[in-house]
Amino acid sequence: MSARTNGQEPIYLGKMGKAFGPYSEAQLQQMKASGALREFSWIWDAQQQNWAPLDPPPAPLTLTQSQFDAASPAPLPVFRHDSILPLEAICHNRRTAITARLRLVSETGCELVSPLEEEPPFPANCQVALNLLDPRTGKSVELPVRLAGLGRSGGAWRYRVLWESCPPLVLESIA
Repeated sequence: MSARTNGQEPIYLGKMGKAFGPYSEAQLQQMKASGALREFSWIWDAQQQNWAPLDPPPAPLTLTQSQFDAASPAPLPVFRHDSILPLEAICHNRRTAITARLRLVSETGCELVSPLEEEPPFPANCQVALNLLDPRTGKSVELPVRLAGLGRSGGAWRYRVLWESCPPLVLESIA
């Protein structure tokens, strides 16, 4: 567990957007021993005043372009050739954010191209929020997406993004 407790503060646990507790340190240790703690995803870090994951995320996957393509096939059908769309994108999990550009847009998803950092801030197969802005019109939208895969190519991280349906803002930008 990464959250710090001093034994005196009440302990709160969370899962699926809901908080549970308070629990004592003894109750927390009992839940850990019995396996009941695995039912929760988050613990409140009273010192940081923030939720912390109970389990650390897996190490980032670094795939070659061919492994990336095999692990997450390109979405179908592509509405536009692979040029970068004139939208600004921010992908975030409420803690970490990246800026990116969209390409290979389809009804089921797209590819986000983000400047290369040493390690990708998000692992593959995680849920994040995607904020899109059309600077020409000032229109914006936030939508939940799943990062289905990631790879390095051409000095950038490339994330395969899946959404429920193509946002109207994206369709407007490629019309």
